[in-house]
Amino acid sequence: MSLYLVRHTPVALPKGICYGWLDAPLSEEFPRYAQQIVAGLREVQLDAIYSSPSSRCVALAEEIARTKGLTIRQDERLRELNFGAWEGLSWQEVYDQEAGRAWFADYWHAKTTGGESHDDLLARVADFEAERDKGRQTLLVTHAGVIRAYRILLGTLSPSEAMAQEVNFGEIYQYE
Repeated sequence: MSLYLVRHTPVALPKGICYGWLDAPLSEEFPRYAQQIVAGLREVQLDAIYSSPSSRCVALAEEIARTKGLTIRQDERLRELNFGAWEGLSWQEVYDQEAGRAWFADYWHAKTTGGESHDDLLARVADFEAERDKGRQTLLVTHAGVIRAYRILLGTLSPSEAMAQEVNFGEIYQYE
């Protein structure tokens, strides 16, 4: 059985803004992206669709579910990294803080101010994966951080490789 992961579509925020758990609005490109993603999944038989509860993921998951005759299940463990007090700040504003520089120096283990570390994110994604029914064709509509965590959990990349590799908006990733 396959596992499909898709990152949400672009948001209507300026480039360079930290927005992990922030409820960022979808960009005007959403309909075009959604149509391409639905087309990319047309031949894929799905048994289950899970989504991060972030509205940018739920909107896409609902579009896909409608074409597949499925309902979505939202799961908090599929949320992006919680950046805490840094949500909505520019990455430069984060870096200008002492805690921000410490996080950039060891983003895997250091927690964001009022948020979590990548270790924390990996643990909650691993918890979700341990409970997921592996006998079902499953789609997860989620975020770049969660997709990177899956790349590590599934043994395809090391943490440093996963962080260095791009995760594009609206791209579909398949794992067996």
